[in-house]
Amino acid sequence: MARRVGRHRLRADHLFKPYLTKGATARGRFGIPVLSPCHTTTTAPPAIAFSRAYTLRKSIGWWNGVLHFYESDYMFERLWANPRRYLTFLRRFSYVVEPDYSLLIGAEQASQIWNLYRNHALAFWMQRQGIRVVPQACWSDGSSFDWCFSGLPRGGTIAISMIGAMDNPLSRQAFRRGLHELFRQVSPDKVWLFRLHRNAEVESCIASQCDVEYINTNYHGQ
Repeated sequence: MARRVGRHRLRADHLFKPYLTKGATARGRFGIPVLSPCHTTTTAPPAIAFSRAYTLRKSIGWWNGVLHFYESDYMFERLWANPRRYLTFLRRFSYVVEPDYSLLIGAEQASQIWNLYRNHALAFWMQRQGIRVVPQACWSDGSSFDWCFSGLPRGGTIAISMIGAMDNPLSRQAFRRGLHELFRQVSPDKVWLFRLHRNAEVESCIASQCDVEYINTNYHGQ
């Protein structure tokens, strides 16, 4: 019986990875780990997506840039499967943006909360390893506003992705509402706004609240 319990414990540890949040302060009714603020330089360096950077890892070496996860979830699911495997790689970058497992409009709330937890758990663990992690804000629709900003620090830089945010009227409305709610609940000193093309309206809206820097997600490390 003891052996069976031990096997179940190992399987649970492999799935939920409690070591990632050891020592974390939890916030909100879902216990989302609280991240430390990251104070970035005045000019955002080039940024590259995780999957592209890992493919080029032998050629880019130590890179004075930003690693981000604004790509399809399956392209960095391996990070959750084995975080320790990628620790040396993650340390190559000046900044690493908090992972972005998706909070999709219309998805079951339980899956959205699980993804938010995974984002913060990995980011908290990275911070404990000495990596400069930029927390990122993500949301779906209004139903997520009472928990999606849990664990974000006051001050410092917050990353936001606009990828897909303007694809249709529903997503545009949700993005604008979430942006307003972010500033109501959190007080960042600066926003890193990730997008393929600039959006003057959104940048102006953010600039009325704090500093904003646009970061082009089309950089391929070449």
